[in-house]
Amino acid sequence: MIWRFISSACGILFFFTFVSCTRIDKIEIYNPYDTAMKIKIDDGAGFELAARSTSPIDISVGKHTISSSLFDKKILDTVVVISSEFKKGGGYLNVTDQPVYLWSQVYGEQWIQDLHNDLQEKSDTIVDGAF
Repeated sequence: MIWRFISSACGILFFFTFVSCTRIDKIEIYNPYDTAMKIKIDDGAGFELAARSTSPIDISVGKHTISSSLFDKKILDTVVVISSEFKKGGGYLNVTDQPVYLWSQVYGEQWIQDLHNDLQEKSDTIVDGAF
C-alpha cells in the first residue's frame, strides 16, 4: 500500500516537473481565415495552411521575404528579420492583414479588470466581473 502511494507521488512529481520545464520555442504561423491560405517564404516552395489552424515553421536567422494569399489574391508581401532571440524563444509570425492580440497575463487578474473599467469610464459603465 505504501509503495502505491510512493509510486503515485513520484508520478505526480515527475509530471509537474516535466510541465514546469517545458518551454515553447517554435516559430508558428496562424491562419485566422475560414479558408486555406497560401504562404511562400523566400524562393522556396510555397505551402497551404488549412483554415483556422497553426503550423510550426523552420526558418533561419536573417532576412526573409514572406508572402501570403487567399483565393490567389495577395494579402501580404513583406520582408521580415528573424533575430537569434526570436529564433531561440519562438513566437508567432503574423502573415495576414488581421491584427493579433497576445495576452501575457491570466484573464481573471484584477489589473485587467481595472484597465477595462478605466477604458469604460467615459461611458459610465463599470464592470464588476469583467471576466
